[in-house]
Amino acid sequence: MSKAMCVKALFAYDCCVENAYQYRLSRIERFMNTNYDDEMGMILQLTTHYVAQHIEQQYASGLAKASSYNYVNEPEGFGVVLVNGVFSEYKLNVDSWRCDCEFSMSMKLPFRHAIPYRKHTKVLVLAFSGGGIDER
Repeated sequence: MSKAMCVKALFAYDCCVENAYQYRLSRIERFMNTNYDDEMGMILQLTTHYVAQHIEQQYASGLAKASSYNYVNEPEGFGVVLVNGVFSEYKLNVDSWRCDCEFSMSMKLPFRHAIPYRKHTKVLVLAFSGGGIDER
């Protein structure tokens, strides 16, 4: 092996090691859960640990109850869907993904009813933007 080929191989190896290090460095302090789909993984990367814990609960609860929800377009409100559960009914605004449930009103996050509706209608838009989250 010539000197030039050795230097080239060492340089390539150094680049690989540096890329792996940068990747591991970027993952520090990130809240990850491999049990969730790509959307939830992205959401968990955009939030703090405090918010991520609440989102995880709502996300799991929403997906677990998704089959029991019935979605009806409200005739009076444009962009509003009634989410009928077993015991309650909520209004979901499909433009802002806000709901009138307690979690959505208190935390200003749309998860329990928006995520199942999104998956039901196969909407590919992320139902979450991290802009409205206050750090605690």
